[in-house]
Amino acid sequence: MSLQILYITTRIDGFGGLQKVQIAKWNYWTEIFKYKITALITNSLQHEIVYPLHPNIKVIEQHPEGKSLNYLLNYRKLVTETIIKTNPDLIIVSDNGYKAFLLPFFVSKKIPVIFESHGAIYTPEFKISPLKRWFHKKISVVYKQFLIKNFKGIITLTLKNANEFKHKNSLIIPNPLLINTTKAAALEAKTALAIGRNSYEKGYDLLLQIWKKVIIKHPDWMLELYTTENPTIDLKKMAKNLNIEKNINFHEPTLSIIEQIMQSSIHLLPSRTEGFGMVIIETMIYGVPTIAFDCPVGPGEIITNNLDGILVKPYDIEQFAEKICYVIEHPEIRNQLGKNAQETVKKYDIAAIMKQWDLFFKQL
Repeated sequence: MSLQILYITTRIDGFGGLQKVQIAKWNYWTEIFKYKITALITNSLQHEIVYPLHPNIKVIEQHPEGKSLNYLLNYRKLVTETIIKTNPDLIIVSDNGYKAFLLPFFVSKKIPVIFESHGAIYTPEFKISPLKRWFHKKISVVYKQFLIKNFKGIITLTLKNANEFKHKNSLIIPNPLLINTTKAAALEAKTALAIGRNSYEKGYDLLLQIWKKVIIKHPDWMLELYTTENPTIDLKKMAKNLNIEKNINFHEPTLSIIEQIMQSSIHLLPSRTEGFGMVIIETMIYGVPTIAFDCPVGPGEIITNNLDGILVKPYDIEQFAEKICYVIEHPEIRNQLGKNAQETVKKYDIAAIMKQWDLFFKQL
């Protein structure tokens, strides 16, 4: 069966778990299943595409212009033109923005439209009042839960996310592990690691406050933070104000992160919200345990608390710092968590995950 799939998403450029896993899936579907993939990118490419892309995958960039209603009308026009041009058997939408939830209204009912969720139903915003944040969350959840019914089905990465959307035809397919190795970190270095883009939902402002508490007890430990520059969240300035700049190194994102994982003893994930947490399974495979906030919606379904990692009550800075210190002070616990993590992560084998996708496509 040679399916023609139109995959609509916001971006594939730059570093990030979403970009990495989307491209990996398209490559697998193209190479192994022989599907024909067209990727429609609706945001401008601001950086180069850093992850290898199969040459048979067709990428179309479209940038709707205007504001509000004009933007929506332009979005509809461009998407409709692409659908006519590509004549897909199936459309998958991976976009958590409001416009994406209107897409089934733009498409002939003969073509199944599937929503693929890579994040919690609501992503918290930066520097708004608690009342405004509550209101935005309420509007967002009601809007998305109402319009998601128009999709043929929904694919989520976690059970919690499926329960948020409440679609009668939902399927849970987690992200696959894209690394195959038998290597394991020694977990002897006095180094903690954090990896991800610098945005409010990733919680690095919280991590710096946590790290200040940790180094009071363990001043010989370093935090290696691989993240992007963000002028609205100036982490370097925050580190200086907290007087912790001597115990933290900032790095640009890199494809060669394996060496740093191998030199680390703990992975820290202070996210306010997650989609899944690709970085958790990518550090697990090397036996590096994660300490994470049990935030919506990913870490709690990957990590079994105190078995292969540690979950902390959101967003308890004191408890997070205590758990880091506990793992630092108990290397035997650290090693056991790491060994268990390597066993846990085996269930995310890419071949097993892709079989679920293939079965889903065939059923459609």
